[in-house]
Amino acid sequence: MPPDEYIKAFDKAVADLAERVQRRDLLNAEIAGLKETVRVLQSRVTLTREKQQQVAQLLALLDYATPNLADSIRSLLLRVHPQELTAIEVRNALEESGFNFDDFSNPLSACHAALKRMQADGEIEIGTPKNGKTSYRQTLQFTPTPSPTPGFLELLIGMYEPKAERTEPRNPIIARTRPRTLPPLVPPVGSHTDKKK
Repeated sequence: MPPDEYIKAFDKAVADLAERVQRRDLLNAEIAGLKETVRVLQSRVTLTREKQQQVAQLLALLDYATPNLADSIRSLLLRVHPQELTAIEVRNALEESGFNFDDFSNPLSACHAALKRMQADGEIEIGTPKNGKTSYRQTLQFTPTPSPTPGFLELLIGMYEPKAERTEPRNPIIARTRPRTLPPLVPPVGSHTDKKK
């Protein structure tokens, strides 16, 4: 592939990924709202045993698949990067997005604790204080992947042979089906040089 085609493919992949992440975040917010609606309405209607089991299973599945507090904070800080947020702003933004704080007796305290753990782990960094409150921002670390060397893909699929060793035209189908000779894992009997005398 020529370099400009790689750039076009990369740009498309980045745009597609950004669109999918945005769609996922919107779906997570919608799911959180619907989950709460179902929880409230189920106490106001009479359900058959089958329907109760179906709802219980669905809610359990949602609890399992719902991002935890740290994941939600990561996602929020990445979305607003390079903006900095205080713990209060984090809590408010998570509440607005539909995050379920039912399992927390003090949501603000839980946000403070999660932010401090994430900062200690180097995931986020402390920003400029806002009104005397500590603010946090996501630490972004882009680690570029090394450029593939010529023949990298061929090495991966086992089709590479150094040109000096090639004695016949290369047929990729035959090359993949040709048995390969591997060195023995254990040396043959009698090949030890340190025999007892």
